[in-house]
Amino acid sequence: KRVPAIQLVPTKTDADYARFVVSLITKIFKEKPSIGCYHNVTTITISGINLVKSMLKIGLRVGNKVRQQVSIPNWILKDEKYAKASLRGLIDTDGGVYFHRHITHGKKYTHFGLTFTNHSRPLIKGVEKILIKNGFSPSVVKQKRIYIYNLNEIKRYFKLIGSHNQKHLDRLNKYLNSSSKNF
Repeated sequence: KRVPAIQLVPTKTDADYARFVVSLITKIFKEKPSIGCYHNVTTITISGINLVKSMLKIGLRVGNKVRQQVSIPNWILKDEKYAKASLRGLIDTDGGVYFHRHITHGKKYTHFGLTFTNHSRPLIKGVEKILIKNGFSPSVVKQKRIYIYNLNEIKRYFKLIGSHNQKHLDRLNKYLNSSSKNF
């Protein structure tokens, strides 16, 4: 069986992160995954019956995580180190940081946000649980999106949880280094 390990969007901006994930998978599983691109999405896949059996043994599932409404396994939620690593990986792949630009009373503003999106409600609840346990104040929208709007919390997220996705770190630094915050 082939197990999709991760999908990254879009290919151009996540190339460095894709290389990091391939390196990590190779280090952990001692096998190099295959990489494919389709409609500007990078798919990293690793296969092997022993790998599948190992994944099933630790509580992960084969197949579509949304269709199956998967959650973060309890053994990860109970361990602070694993919970943080899981959160970091989920936000690095299915989340990110963004600029929210708007005009109020004729003045342009740019605010910064952190988000995670997934259509698996149990996965959203798990991410929310880890964030709250670590002192963050996430907002959940339509049970498929989580946002953190407070800049101090976002900075604390990157200090406490971190990121292996340079694109997210670059966006944060661009915002923090902008003198007017109104680009």
